Formats: sequence, C-alpha cells, structure tokens
Amino acid sequence: MRISIITLLAFSFFTSAIGQVKELWTENHTENINWQQVTSYGHYIVGGSRSLSAFNPDTGQRLWSAPEFANVPMEAVEQMDGSPLLSVNIGTDIAFLDPFTGEKKFDSNKAGIKEIIDQHVLYESNGILISGKNISNDETIVMASLETGEIAWSIREDYGRVVAVSEVSANEVLIVTLFFNYKVNTTSGDIIWKNEISDANSQLEKMGALGSLLKDATTSMANKMDINVGFFQHPTDDMFIIASEQEGSASNSGFTMSTGDVPQMNTTYIAFSLSTGEKLWKDDIQVNGMMGTLHFADNGFISLPDNGGGTIINLYDYATGEGMWGKKGKGVRIKGGIYDYVVAGDGLLLVTRQGEKDFISYLDVNQGLLTFDKPVKIDGRLTFSEKTSNGLLFITTEELNILDPATGELLLKDQISVNRAIVQNKDVLYAYDVKHQVIKKLDKNTAKTSIFSPDIRFEGKEIPTNLEMRESGLLVSSEQNMLLLDQDGKVVYTSYFEAPREPGVLRALRYANAIYASYVSVVSYSAAAQLGAISQEYSDDVAVSSIANGLGQAYGELGNQASGFAKQSFQMANARFKATSEGENYLIILSRVDQQNALLQVNKDTGEVEGKIFLGSDRNPDYAMDGVLGYVFYRTGPDSIKGYKL
Repeated sequence: MRISIITLLAFSFFTSAIGQVKELWTENHTENINWQQVTSYGHYIVGGSRSLSAFNPDTGQRLWSAPEFANVPMEAVEQMDGSPLLSVNIGTDIAFLDPFTGEKKFDSNKAGIKEIIDQHVLYESNGILISGKNISNDETIVMASLETGEIAWSIREDYGRVVAVSEVSANEVLIVTLFFNYKVNTTSGDIIWKNEISDANSQLEKMGALGSLLKDATTSMANKMDINVGFFQHPTDDMFIIASEQEGSASNSGFTMSTGDVPQMNTTYIAFSLSTGEKLWKDDIQVNGMMGTLHFADNGFISLPDNGGGTIINLYDYATGEGMWGKKGKGVRIKGGIYDYVVAGDGLLLVTRQGEKDFISYLDVNQGLLTFDKPVKIDGRLTFSEKTSNGLLFITTEELNILDPATGELLLKDQISVNRAIVQNKDVLYAYDVKHQVIKKLDKNTAKTSIFSPDIRFEGKEIPTNLEMRESGLLVSSEQNMLLLDQDGKVVYTSYFEAPREPGVLRALRYANAIYASYVSVVSYSAAAQLGAISQEYSDDVAVSSIANGLGQAYGELGNQASGFAKQSFQMANARFKATSEGENYLIILSRVDQQNALLQVNKDTGEVEGKIFLGSDRNPDYAMDGVLGYVFYRTGPDSIKGYKL
C-alpha cells in the first residue's frame, strides 16, 4: 500500500500550513541547562550549571532546587528501580532524593556508607533498606526513613550480601543474605530472629580466622557477579524457600556461584518458617540442573529446574520435603530445560529449551503427568497465554496460536507470524501477520481466523508495530506511517511522514514511547508482545524497567493504606495508569517539515496533522517528552526552555 508522490507533495503543503502547537510557558533560567529528562512517574528534571531542579510541567515553575548538585552529569542521576526516588552519584557520595520535594532521603556520606551494593524501597515501612560497606569496611545494613531522611537503625554483621528483601507487614521485614536470614522489626531495628542459611556457615564460623577469610572471599565474589540464589515466599502459608545453584555434584557447602560454562549444575532447596526462622525439613532437597523456578501448589511445591536435555520435575511435600511424583518419588522427565511457565486451568504450561529449539508441554498438576505425547515446538519465546473456550491461546515473540492442552494439538493450522502489533477487542484478536503482510482476525471462541485487511506495505520499508482499536476502526502504525481500517477492514486513510535524517533525533521520542508502552502493558495484555520488544531496546534504562516489571499492579492495593512519600508515589502512578487506559486521540510523530525537524500531532481518526512543534535543524535537538500526558520540553537556547502540551 503506497502513497503517490502527488499525495506526499499535497501533504507537505498541508503540514506547512498547520499552526505551531501553543506553548504553555517559556522559562529563562539564570544558569546554563546541561540536560533535561522526564522520569517514568512524570517528574520533569533539569540538570544545570548551578543546580539540579524539578519543574511543574504545566507552568514551568521551579518546584525545588539542589545547588549542591550543580553540573551533575545526566548519567549520574538515575531513577531507582521500582521507585520514583532519584539516585544521584557524585564521586563516592550517593544521595537518594525525593522527586516531589528535592529533599534528601539518604546521604551515604552522612550515613557513613562508603559503598552501596543494594537498596530496596519498603513502602509499607516507609523506608529505604540499604546494604553495603561502611567507612571501616564492615558489612552494614541501614534503614533510612522516607519521612525524615534520617537513619533509623543499622545492622553490622558478617552477612555476605543481601540476596532478597520481603516486607512481611508494615513493621516487619525478612532479609535474606548469603550467610543468614533475618526477620527485623522495621520500626526499632530489633532482630526478631536470625538463623544460618546452611550448615556450611556454622562450620566456617567454627574455623576462626580461616573461616572468616573464606567468607570474605565468598562475599567478594558475590559483590562482583550475579549470585544464583532464589527466594520464594509462599503466598499464604508460614514458609519461604531459598534455592541456591552449585557447580558440580550434590553440594553441602551452602551458597556458591556459577562462574561460566560448566558440565553440571545442581540446585539446593531449603525451607524455613517465616514466623520462627526454623528449618522445616530434616534434609535439604537437591536436584540436578540450574535453578530455573518453582511453583507453589495446594499440596506441595513443584521444582522446575533447567537441566538441558535431562530435566526432572517433581512435587515436594511441604511438611517433609519428600518427592511425590514418578517412580519412588524421583520425579518426571521433561524434554529441555524449563525457562518459563504459566498457570493454565488445572495445570502448568511449561516452556522449555533444548539447544536452539523451544517447546511447550502441559503438566497436569493433580496427576503429576505430562499430557502431550510429545512436546510442541514453538517459534520464539513465550510472552503471554490465556485460557479460552477452545484451549490455551499463546503468544510468543514470533507466533500466535491456540493449543489443546489435552492432546498438544495446535488448533490454528496456519499460525499467525507476529511481531508486537497485537490488540484485543472483546473476544477478537487482531494481529499483524509479518509473513503475509496483512492484519489477521482471530475469534477466540471459535478458534477461526480470517484476513481482515488488504496487503500493507508501508513507506520507508517499515512494518506495522502498533495496533489500536478505536470507534472509527483499527489504527495501524509504525514510526513514520499511519493507516486506519474501518470495521470491515477497508482503508479509510494512509499517511506517511518523512523520517528525520539523523537517527539520534528520535531517541527522546522512542524513550517516551517506551515508558508509555510500559504503562499500557500493566493495564492491558494487548501490549504484551510490544512491551517485550520495546523494553529490550531500553533494558538498561531504569525509568522503563521500573514500570515494565509490573510494579504498578500493587499500587491500587497499597495506595489507600500508604502515607507520605509512598502515598504520593501511588497516586501519581495511578493517575498515569488512568491516563494511559483512557488514551489520546493523536499520535506524536517526528518528521521533517520545511527542512526542519518537527514533532507532529497527528489525529488518529483522520491522519491529519493538527499541530507541530519545530525543533530546528540541529542534528541533536535537546528536547524531552512525557509520552503519557503529552508534554514536550524544548531547549531553545543555553538557558531557555519552552513547554508545550499536545
């Protein structure tokens, strides 16, 4: 589907006549502006020659200023994962700032912490748990108050490294470390109970100086690499399980780390009582393979390791740790190593990999049986599944199909080859079929597919990456193309916008769109495949990952109980979720107009440009965007910024 040259020339004339989007404000600063950024929570932050500041996006009014962070580079200011807090790293000093007020909620220098290894925001306890090394090089855990910023308490012990943190209640936290488990009162810092992770730790304690040396070596390794330790808390029962991955044969040496390609890995499971800290089983459970994951069932937990071609799955009794599936409780063999699973009806949809091939198997949890005669080969990695009246709908990074869990039969004989352009309307899915270059329609109730659109061939060799259901029809879009199909699949309009000449110009827009896609994924699975692709592109950006991780799902549950900083965080995130679900009537597209770069506000129902913001002819114009609420901030000079609202 192509647009003629005449159409393009007419469109170029039309866009030239469209007026500039009215600016909200112009702010002339008393300092040079070095950089600007919008966080995933919508805070507009500016780094200047005299201060680090935040501004009201509607008025341009300065909300707070931190002169001590003058000339701080952009890469030194990060959004903490899972929180709107800002982490500012200046040399050896790290500060956590409240983005609402600019107040310091933690100062590593003031707290006597010379190295921060991990940090966890405890919303229920209204604090930040920080672990690292103090100025005496001792391992230290401190609790900073989110209300005052002061250090409430600290633990100074030889714990190795914090592996996991779980809030048990508003005043209790479970801290899992390499050598010990701690249950701590978050108000007073009193240790409710403490136990050793393994017998090996007791042996090291008895070895005196040599034992301390070995523990120091383990800690040093752990701080420099990813630790293969898993923490699994039962959703309702008084228990949690710690899994550790070891190299070689069955290990009795506690936690060890994987250091590369090895011929054999093994995993150990240890269960503890959450209320008392006591071990629940006489003997630890040891299985072959890398850790993988586990699932809590009604009568025990199911271990789902990754042992390549020889993986064994099993159900273990909660009370005794004894295996209950297979001959003499030795488990059931499955093809490939398990890297993901989905709860589906009365069983689990297991996703495995052997070599370069991926497979799906169905595990009947009640019988401990794999129901397929042989695993079903799939293309790509699983991103979503859902039970339908016909079977299990699944979407991978490459295909969409429906699986019969009883037989393993794929109900769509001609699978739909997908990218991230998928959307749902009631019981109907629409997906762009990459192989056939059309939109296909899937009725989930009947498992019937049909071709919904004519061939789609976008200008610039782009392929559709987004679908959106609207009252006027189905919107199909990419970075520079838009196409609207009516309810019968007929083309209403096509629009193409010349791409900017410099790829770097697109970065701020792509970043804003990635944050928007992350919010969409929380409120609707329709963006599941889209999120998988878009978050990989920005996997190093905490601003995207903090939303992509699904943390927003807890806001509704905790928001009404929270206070202070936590309440503000929940309210702001929920407002943005609401704005995302309501949607906008326009797309923002970066294009070339009159030999300049311009952000175009394009109506989704007509494909016409309703407004534009010129960004000049610079190769790298300095602009920041809020992709959720439509704010644009454009630096027009060394000390001047204009704010717009699309």
